[in-house]
Amino acid sequence: MEGGGITCLIPYTKTDSLEMSIKRWQYVSRLMRYYYEHGGIKLHRESYGPSTGVLIPPCITIAISILECILDCEQGITHYSLGYGMGGNLTQDIVAIKVMEEVCREYLEIKGYTNIELTTYFHQYMGAFPKDEERALALIMLGATIGALSNATVIITKSTHEAHGIPTAENNAQGCRITRNIINMLNAEKLEGTDKMKQEEIMLKKATKTILDRIFEIGNGDAAIGTVRAFKAGILDMPFSPSNYNRNLLISHKDLGGAIRISNPGNVPIPKEVMLYETQKIKERAEIQKIEPGYKMLLEDILAFTGRND
Repeated sequence: MEGGGITCLIPYTKTDSLEMSIKRWQYVSRLMRYYYEHGGIKLHRESYGPSTGVLIPPCITIAISILECILDCEQGITHYSLGYGMGGNLTQDIVAIKVMEEVCREYLEIKGYTNIELTTYFHQYMGAFPKDEERALALIMLGATIGALSNATVIITKSTHEAHGIPTAENNAQGCRITRNIINMLNAEKLEGTDKMKQEEIMLKKATKTILDRIFEIGNGDAAIGTVRAFKAGILDMPFSPSNYNRNLLISHKDLGGAIRISNPGNVPIPKEVMLYETQKIKERAEIQKIEPGYKMLLEDILAFTGRND
């Protein structure tokens, strides 16, 4: 059962209430627990990691996935998958999936949920897809590589026809075969932690924990209350969301390597050290490509894999 009170509302609807959405999904999770207790039926829950699928900083994705996990565990769920959507930078995406699982386990333990069977799943690219089949194929292969090297439990595949409309069964089967072949070729290959990966991990953990700690602080320890208050204050903010319950103040761009960086945090409590790191990455790109952060850079980032910027 995929979805949640945050990820099935904020990316999709304008006027529906966040508070009501969380209540409805709390009911869904309680019902799933009821089926287990009264029929022995084990039902699996997943957060929807990609959200809007457009330039979501990893710390936002991870914080929301962890919040939805805790919200469900409070209702009796014991088998859960944290979702993450591909950003496009191999290092950042691999580190993000590792951090997501580690930080979630840490907060579950703090909350007293020690019997949770926790897994991860990785969505191949959910942004603007290229119409050109070769480019689409390359993008799927990149996603397959990231998913395999990240050791994600599940990889959600895409097809080469994503940009043309609803893919056929044959198109989807091709995407699955491509991904399976990449996994087999890598054959359990491990990407050891480089200095770059370690630095990325440190910064991502700091940002994610700062956001989560602030949410639990303003919610007096309650995940649901904290989430509603956090979105109202902009402490949680999702780029390109249509929701009236989202402040839309946070702005992100890609750096030279295609990693998603926060340009303007809005009201999201990003530690000073992390913001300096993010700002420097964007500055490096701006200087080399002779382009200032703003509308033009943002448009290039959104269309990064479509080939329209070539």
